[in-house]
Amino acid sequence: MEVIEHVDNQADFVKSLSKRVKQNGWLFLSTMAKNNISYYLSIVAAEDVLGLNRKGTHDWNKFINPEDLRLMVEDSGL
Repeated sequence: MEVIEHVDNQADFVKSLSKRVKQNGWLFLSTMAKNNISYYLSIVAAEDVLGLNRKGTHDWNKFINPEDLRLMVEDSGL
């Protein structure tokens, strides 16, 4: 589910997904919002402190907020 924050061009990724959804089909997207909580939990805690994920797994610059994701979905035609 949370793959979009690992993609270089998120808008193009969403557009490519939109072409694969059947008419009246469903697409579920999930991502960590770009806020302090997600930064500390996914990067500091999970990568740096607990070592649950390899360092560099998450790039803060690629995190997106729900409103930005909504706009990407609308721009894709969904």
